[in-house]
Amino acid sequence: MKALHGDNAIEVELSEQLCNKHPTFSVSLVKPSKSSDAEKFPLRNKAPQNIPPMESSGTKKITKVHKERQLTTKTVREYVASYSDPTCEDEWLAEN
Repeated sequence: MKALHGDNAIEVELSEQLCNKHPTFSVSLVKPSKSSDAEKFPLRNKAPQNIPPMESSGTKKITKVHKERQLTTKTVREYVASYSDPTCEDEWLAEN
């Protein structure tokens, strides 16, 4: 938290990913943080972080083409492709 603007607004520090967002929010959107006190709760364990596996191979198999768009400045068509590997995200591919 950077600053409290009156009783209804709070300014927060944002990460680099969110730096283009406005840093001031309504107080109703902010929840107090709950710290885990090791002395009060000795049996409480931290939840393990689930890190998704990295893509194992460089080859991707396209399962479905969803949308089509034509860039306005060029005569290039692009398509949204879905892959069979669940770790791969959908992406726009140029028509080649």
